[in-house]
Amino acid sequence: MKKWIRWPGLLVFLGVLGLLCFLFVFLIDGFVEREIEKSATALNEARVELDKADVSLFPLGIVLNRLQVTDREDPMRNIVEIAEIRFLIDPEKLSRKKVLIREMTVDKVQLNTPRQSSGAIRAVSEEGASQADADKKEKTETFELPALELPNVRDILEKEDLASLKLAEDLKKEIKANQAKWEAKLKELPDKKTFESYRERVKKLKGAEKGGLGGILGGAAEVVSLQKEIRADLNKIQEAKDQLKKDTETLQSRVKDIPKAPLEDIERLKNKYALSPKGLSNISRMFFGEKIGGWAEMAVNTYEKLSPYLGELSGGEKKAVEQKPPRGKGVDIHFRKQAPSPGFHVQVAKVSALLEAGQFNGEVHHLSNAQNILGKALTFQFSGKAIPNVERVNLDGEIDRINPAQATDRLTLHVGGASIQNLSLVKSDRFPVTLKAARADLETQAVIQSGQLDATLSAKLQAVQLAAGLEKDNPPLVQAMADTLADVKAFQLNAAGKGALKNYDLSLSSDLDDVMQKAVGQQVRAQAEKFEKALKSAVTEKVEKALSEVNAESAGLDGIVGELTGRLKLGDGVLKDALAKSTGGLKLPF
Repeated sequence: MKKWIRWPGLLVFLGVLGLLCFLFVFLIDGFVEREIEKSATALNEARVELDKADVSLFPLGIVLNRLQVTDREDPMRNIVEIAEIRFLIDPEKLSRKKVLIREMTVDKVQLNTPRQSSGAIRAVSEEGASQADADKKEKTETFELPALELPNVRDILEKEDLASLKLAEDLKKEIKANQAKWEAKLKELPDKKTFESYRERVKKLKGAEKGGLGGILGGAAEVVSLQKEIRADLNKIQEAKDQLKKDTETLQSRVKDIPKAPLEDIERLKNKYALSPKGLSNISRMFFGEKIGGWAEMAVNTYEKLSPYLGELSGGEKKAVEQKPPRGKGVDIHFRKQAPSPGFHVQVAKVSALLEAGQFNGEVHHLSNAQNILGKALTFQFSGKAIPNVERVNLDGEIDRINPAQATDRLTLHVGGASIQNLSLVKSDRFPVTLKAARADLETQAVIQSGQLDATLSAKLQAVQLAAGLEKDNPPLVQAMADTLADVKAFQLNAAGKGALKNYDLSLSSDLDDVMQKAVGQQVRAQAEKFEKALKSAVTEKVEKALSEVNAESAGLDGIVGELTGRLKLGDGVLKDALAKSTGGLKLPF
């Protein structure tokens, strides 16, 4: 009788099957864990650690426990930490080297958690970190309140440079330098001594006439030469006088401009120091600028940290490098696929997150490593659950990398019924402002396309209690502002951020601007007029003093003009003597 079962062969089969099961049960988990850590660390450029990986064969799936992704810019913190990830893998797709996960569960996501040891695998650039800190400080700078009391004019003028005063001082120096130049030139021009010598020569020539006709004819050539010398010297003096007159007229025209210059200084200092109704037109920026600026900067920093990972969503087919096959070997020919699919695709991921604000639950759709192949953008929707002091929170958005050249990210946030308590708006010794209580509904929309930000925020606040923590005996204007704020029961706040992501402009406005302007505008205008009058008097006094010094310096040039005029008069007299007829009645031959 034939044996239907060959026991030796069966035992070998069972042994091999048992060995495979042993390897799968005891080794596959560790292998998957190490591969995930290795691949993710290389992608993140900082450590990615996994406590445990549990692989099941029937059905094919994986459970990952406590995944930690190090923040590459801050190695002692995790950019994200996840308690557990569970998913099943499509076996048919896996056989074609594709990972398709139809549904994934991600539990207890946390952001920015501390690490017990550094997760760095490379040195963090100190220069980059310092630049990031500088950018953050620049964008989250505090906004100062305008002056609430009339500033001291003397104190202002001690620390402010007056353009009009500088104009007078510069002109004074220029006149002084000009005077020194002309005094030096005056020494080079013919002077009284020169013309007196000419006069002596004229007398000698006239004395030669008494020697008769021979003496007259003998001195004719010398007389002509003398006249030429005198005229040449007179021309030098006249040219110098004309040039000095031009210089003086130019300087005098600038002197006349000095009394007009203080008007610009007064206007500039008035706008800088005096409180005006216009200065209260952006009270929103003073009250909310620092808070909203800080929130915006935190959001931008988070986005920039995620940007390297978001870039991996675009995918793209890499060009295969043509290689000559080894001798005697065939070539794998890749035919065009009718329905190409990405190498990794999660159709739906159900996520629960534990953030500082509270617990959020939601879904992420179409997480893939090649949106250009899949043809679908990543979308997400989250809602808050048991958020302290908030009735409802909804967050949804889209990350579109289908066309990497036109990368577009969108986000919309709705917050309803938020209860605000004791929010400090202005930390100032002279005018501290606190939002004691309010109920807020807000909506934020943001679009980032090709590095350009376009974001808006609209917030409606009701049941408002604003308080200025002032002491007693305040100036009238300060008290009026505090009383106005106390009467505010509701207002609308709007904000917008536009421009390059690293250098956007933040603008804010609210109903408080108009309310404050109307309430204290009259008192502000009265103070502004008083300040302007005092400022005008003080600036004019300073400039007039400087102007008198300029005029004193100008007198020195007038003295030089007088000196040149005297020399011309003296020279003209000598020339007339040289041209005078002789006493003998005989005309000289010239």
